Amino acid sequence: MQKDTYPLVTIAIPTYQAEKFLAETLSTALSQTYPNIEILISDDGSTDGTLEIAKEFQKNSAVDFKILNHDRLGMVNNWNYCITMSQGKYIKFLFQDDLLASNCVDEMVKLAQEDDDIGLVFSPRVLILAEGAELDERCLLVYRDCSNLYQAWSNLQSVQWGRELLQDPNLLESPINKIGEPSTVMIKKEVFEEIGSFDPDLCQIVDVDMWLRIMGRYKIAFIDEKLSSFRLHTQQQTLSNMDSGELLLDNDRFNRKILIAPCYGNFSQGNKEKIYNRIIANLEHKYNNLAREWCKDLENQLQLTQGELADNKLRQENKEKIYNQVMATVEDRYDSLAKAKIAEVEVWATNLENSLRATQQELENQLKLGQQDLDKTKIDLADAQGIIEGMESSKFWKIRGLWFKVKGLFAAEAKKPAIEKSSIS
Repeated sequence: MQKDTYPLVTIAIPTYQAEKFLAETLSTALSQTYPNIEILISDDGSTDGTLEIAKEFQKNSAVDFKILNHDRLGMVNNWNYCITMSQGKYIKFLFQDDLLASNCVDEMVKLAQEDDDIGLVFSPRVLILAEGAELDERCLLVYRDCSNLYQAWSNLQSVQWGRELLQDPNLLESPINKIGEPSTVMIKKEVFEEIGSFDPDLCQIVDVDMWLRIMGRYKIAFIDEKLSSFRLHTQQQTLSNMDSGELLLDNDRFNRKILIAPCYGNFSQGNKEKIYNRIIANLEHKYNNLAREWCKDLENQLQLTQGELADNKLRQENKEKIYNQVMATVEDRYDSLAKAKIAEVEVWATNLENSLRATQQELENQLKLGQQDLDKTKIDLADAQGIIEGMESSKFWKIRGLWFKVKGLFAAEAKKPAIEKSSIS
């Protein structure tokens, strides 16, 4: 059969920072036995070696190989961009870290072509634990709970109307995703034109939302053969959503969408009541947990406050104790210094007193001697006065006085001629 008799299938590979596993992923895409495929890589602004790897495969590819590089759109919008840009009748998603069996596209197209009402074909997948994932509890949890998803259906057939699956009593039981990830399905492109694209308001259950919407309009086909491999690794978005709590929030968004969105108008009333009761139970659980956490936080705050008060009291008591010790030490020190200073002052005062007494005694002795000298001088003066008085009353003293008078007269006469002579000249 010629190639153009096979409908074109687009293998859509949305990528972002995909260098670690992309080469292995592309190898399985290019190894398909189906003859009429196009490879479409839509890269969401990777900054690692994703584009270089893709271009290397593109150079050596015999099939139509497109690489679309654009600014960051986000995970879900990048999926939708793949849908918009694909040319195939069917779109086979292949995520950047997953693998396809070589006969995957061939088997899925073969079954899809049997019935024009088939909108989605899926099959089981192999779960692969990447290096390091076997040591990660989250990866092991997904590995244990998400194997053989299709077995959760109560009556899965090779081809059946999706409305029958929507009536399945296990529909809303765990696991909620009983189809698998986008790498496990092939979807007719007209489906997206009919029911719309992936919902960018969802982040984790976005694929389940799409599968349920397709079930409401189309037949679902199942191939009981593992035609793809889903790789679990520690950088997976699912694990990030689990860690951040976004997984629980996405569940709430999804449940509310089922209740109010027109696209779920054909959802049974019984299932909607289950969803409603589940929302109410989740809210009660959430607010009970919040109340318990609030009470626990309040109790912890109270304990911390009491502990801080006790610590403050102990610190204050320690401060007072240290203060008293310091003051006692200071008082002891200054008491000692004061006593020593007082003793020193007392010695100094005693010495000063003794010195003053000695000085006073010396002054008194000097005064006494001075008085004695004064008394002796008075006596001597009195004696001298008596002698003078005796001499003045004697004849000698009278003759002496007369002599001085005569001597004065002679001296006066001697001066007169000199004066007169001077006047005549």
